[in-house]
Amino acid sequence: MDDVASLALPLALFALASAVSWVSVQQTADREIERSLDVAHEHALKVLETIDRTLSEIAEIIRGIPMPASFPARKRCICG
Repeated sequence: MDDVASLALPLALFALASAVSWVSVQQTADREIERSLDVAHEHALKVLETIDRTLSEIAEIIRGIPMPASFPARKRCICG
């Protein structure tokens, strides 16, 4: 009976410590994933804002160019 008790207590403590460690690792991983998602979301928003700003600037540049003659002029504006 003493042999069983001498094995059961360390085994139970090991199981408890493993469970606590696993939960801690899972929580840390969840926080890291959430942080990475926040950074990716922020980056995507900035990219879309840049595209929107660029399109607005292009529209402003070509706004004053008359439509019939605009194709060669637009090509010069865009291509340099």
